[in-house]
Amino acid sequence: MTDYKASKRIVGTSAERTALTTIGVPNTSWKLLDSTKTSSGSSTINVTGFTEKDNLMVLCFTVGANSMPRYRVGVSGSIDTSSVYTFKQKPNGSGGGTTNSYSNGYSLGHNDGNNFVVINQSNIAGSQKPANYRACCTGGSGSNNDPTRRVGAGRYTANTSSQIDSVQLHELESGSFGANSEVVVLGANTDEADSGTNFWQELTFKELTSAGDSITTDTFSAKEYLMVEFLSIGSGQTSGGGIQFNDDTSANYSRRYNDNGSEATGTNESQLGMSGTINNSGILYQKYFIVNKDGYEKLLIGDTLASEDSSTTINRRDVYGKWDITSGQITKIKQINNGSGDFGAGSYIRVWGGQA
Repeated sequence: MTDYKASKRIVGTSAERTALTTIGVPNTSWKLLDSTKTSSGSSTINVTGFTEKDNLMVLCFTVGANSMPRYRVGVSGSIDTSSVYTFKQKPNGSGGGTTNSYSNGYSLGHNDGNNFVVINQSNIAGSQKPANYRACCTGGSGSNNDPTRRVGAGRYTANTSSQIDSVQLHELESGSFGANSEVVVLGANTDEADSGTNFWQELTFKELTSAGDSITTDTFSAKEYLMVEFLSIGSGQTSGGGIQFNDDTSANYSRRYNDNGSEATGTNESQLGMSGTINNSGILYQKYFIVNKDGYEKLLIGDTLASEDSSTTINRRDVYGKWDITSGQITKIKQINNGSGDFGAGSYIRVWGGQA
């Protein structure tokens, strides 16, 4: 039966409302352009001749210690190995510096374990090609070893009239990239057409209808790469925004994080702490990427912004985390409040996934 409110709004059951309001998601976001996965040890991983797009997102996963990845690009199906790379980088929150006119590309990760790297590359024709990148390395196996990290930004200064259609990871250390190392290239134009299929597909969405100390997703489909968004509308003091995977409450988590410029680590923890304390009702926003491959420790790269209602201060935390469970894949995520208040109604978690 149809029920009319005084405002003439039609009210039905939840199922009826869902059927009436469900619409397709436009395919105007990141598309999978190409990928390469190694079948055995290799000193290079090339992805060449892909469709040119204004914006590139490059997801890299390398297997094995003693193999620190470098990133180079090229046009017309060829990698540029000349001295046309300038970059600034910082490992583990200190040191680093600027390298100019370098032929080996940008230094990305570390040589003490598997690496997960997310690169955002501008690719506008007629312009130099700046990029920023973040890398998380296992730093040794097990949750007793904290991850290592590297952040940086670089610029490819050649071929400004053309667009990048090729990328390469190569290594200059004594090792090589092991089997199942992978480079995945995503692309999107500024005015991306509604065609094809978006790489990042929504897997689950969970919203609190009343205040609570946690939000747990439904079990979602396993994908090798995850992108997660979490928003807390604080009710009183909230703290931590901690993460647990697949209902694992054991000490299988470790992290390296930076609070407003101050570096710290944590090992053998029962959750990944994603933020500090928000002393008053405020907003906590997180976005993070996870490499989620069966047979390997799971690595996370994330950002947190926290704003208190009674203060103009915004606090940030960069998190590089590890879940040391190698078997299976993440199919459930729990966000936990460790403060005296609650995540308020309207707080939510959304998970997207994709794989090549």
